[in-house]
Amino acid sequence: MRYAPKNAGAVVARDTTIAHKITGLAFRRIDAGTPPHFSNYDASGSIAPVIFAWVGTNELFGQKNVNAVTVPIVDATRTHYTSGVVLFNDDMNAAFQTHPKFANNLVLHELGHILGLSDVSAPRK
Repeated sequence: MRYAPKNAGAVVARDTTIAHKITGLAFRRIDAGTPPHFSNYDASGSIAPVIFAWVGTNELFGQKNVNAVTVPIVDATRTHYTSGVVLFNDDMNAAFQTHPKFANNLVLHELGHILGLSDVSAPRK
């Protein structure tokens, strides 16, 4: 987490623990430096890691004025969420460090997207 705020590891660890308690899914921290390429699949055929990265505003898939962008990844049948990528806007680093409630809520919110939840304002399908 090269561009991450100093408290990022602790916040992500806390919030993945909360997600584990709620869902039963296990999360394990791996500091890999450079994120793995998404053509690397595990034995089950799914992409294994959930990647949390802090990036500049020009790396948020064209989204403007956002705190984060999350891309959940599903299996070939589109029935199971297998992993995903959360890109945090590094412009938020100061707020992430000085406002713990903001940091925790942001990470939990984005974890919800990784787990398949939509925003409450999203249209129902």
